[in-house]
Amino acid sequence: MTVSPIGPPSCDPCFGAPVPANDECTAAIPVTTYPATITGSLCSATLDCHAGGAGWDAVWYELTLPYASQHIYLDYCGTP
Repeated sequence: MTVSPIGPPSCDPCFGAPVPANDECTAAIPVTTYPATITGSLCSATLDCHAGGAGWDAVWYELTLPYASQHIYLDYCGTP
C-alpha cells in the first residue's frame, strides 16, 4: 500500500511561517493609540492551554483603555 498526502505542504498558506513574536502572553504587543487597526495572523501560532484542557492557537495583545467607561469593537475575520 502507498500512502501519499493530498497535496504538497506548500498548499498550506502557513507552511514555513515563523512563530509570531506575540505567540506567548508574556510577549503581548501593547496597543497604545486609539483608534487602532491591528493586522496579524495565527499562522504558526502555538496552542494555548487553559483550565479544563480547552485550548486554541493564539497571539496576544495588551489593551489598556484610557477612560473609566469603554466601548470596544473587535472584528476578527478571515483565517488561513
